[in-house]
Amino acid sequence: MTTKAMDPEFLIGASLSADRFKVVARLGSGSMAHVYRAFDRSLETDVVVKVPRRQKLADPGLRDRFLMESRLLVQLQHPHIVRILDVGLHFGLPYFIMQYLSGGSLADKLQGSTPKQAALPVASLRTWLPEIAKALDFAHGRQVIHRDVKPANILFDEAGHAYLSDFGLTRILYGDPESGDSNATADGCMIGTPNY
Repeated sequence: MTTKAMDPEFLIGASLSADRFKVVARLGSGSMAHVYRAFDRSLETDVVVKVPRRQKLADPGLRDRFLMESRLLVQLQHPHIVRILDVGLHFGLPYFIMQYLSGGSLADKLQGSTPKQAALPVASLRTWLPEIAKALDFAHGRQVIHRDVKPANILFDEAGHAYLSDFGLTRILYGDPESGDSNATADGCMIGTPNY
């Protein structure tokens, strides 16, 4: 993998999956991954591309774990879990493609991220919380534990329906949970977001 491939802007303009997805912009970066918006030429809709950050790519087994876990997550078909649409490699860089949700995250909504958007009222819990609870119950019934449920990982579509995102990323990027304590990284640090 080239040094250029490590640059977060590297994917902008790239075509992935036999030219099906055209990457158009970087949406942001988290502690573990970069997130991009892309256009699905086949379905004519926006999608999200997620790739590991440079520091995570130093792990020689990451690529295989990333792709294996992504393929496993494709099987989590639930109305309130963000769908993974494709996985692959771009010049050795692992990525996966997810559905794009234009309604923002719960973190955005709790703070009223724009002047036009007021913070969510407490009464909204009756709408989105049962949807997320059903998604978690579905995943737990299939022996999959999210391990980082927090407002930034609860996304909304434009109709206001809630979706749970970022399933398994901590497990992918921090190693094999069978190798020891499934709640800790290889360095012995807790994974996820302690406040949640």
